[in-house]
Amino acid sequence: MRRQDGDRPLCDGFRWLLVGRLADAPGVRSLFDQLPSVDEVTLVYYDLETRVEPDASGRYRQLRNAAPHARFTVSRASAARLNPQALEGQLQGPDCVALGRRLVDSVWVP
Repeated sequence: MRRQDGDRPLCDGFRWLLVGRLADAPGVRSLFDQLPSVDEVTLVYYDLETRVEPDASGRYRQLRNAAPHARFTVSRASAARLNPQALEGQLQGPDCVALGRRLVDSVWVP
């Protein structure tokens, strides 16, 4: 997540966690419904740097560095108060990050 990307990666993280990313992955509330023993979910965003270098035999090796750039945590109690259908339209635009911060239990961004 690079600075020039602005708030979009953060907004995507909030939306994917709270509402879901795909039709088959409807968000954290459904996860809590399916897994009663889980009390908290944390989504960690990593900035992944990949580079390719040749090795001694002339083959290419992929080298990766992963650095955490954001972490969102939501509890079962917080997720129970969510209305994913209503949030889908709200977690967009300039107010997305502020709203997302209010809906989760903790946010870490360096």
